[in-house]
Amino acid sequence: MPICKEINGLRLDSESRQAIANLGNKKKLYKYLSVSLVGGTLVDILSGRTQAARMMSIKMTDFQALHSALNGAASMFKHDLMRTAQLQVIGRAKNNQNKTFWENVFYGCQK
Repeated sequence: MPICKEINGLRLDSESRQAIANLGNKKKLYKYLSVSLVGGTLVDILSGRTQAARMMSIKMTDFQALHSALNGAASMFKHDLMRTAQLQVIGRAKNNQNKTFWENVFYGCQK
């Protein structure tokens, strides 16, 4: 994990606060999407089969589909977070502290 640049007295500008609020809303949407993807995948795995067939014929591909559904929304949110951070670094952050904050987010820095 990269070492973070330290930021003292950070005051986020309005664009940064708005970007964080938008990410919070998107995280909720991705959570609902994840539940829908997993539910739909389970229905697809179990539908159209008799009870005996269900117990005998859940295949490896079914587990792979479920794994993909579980990870799909999380990877989409991570991509959205990275894109937002990148856009803020490129030109929307109005001062060096805000730019440093978004660089730390982009590179995955944690304190």
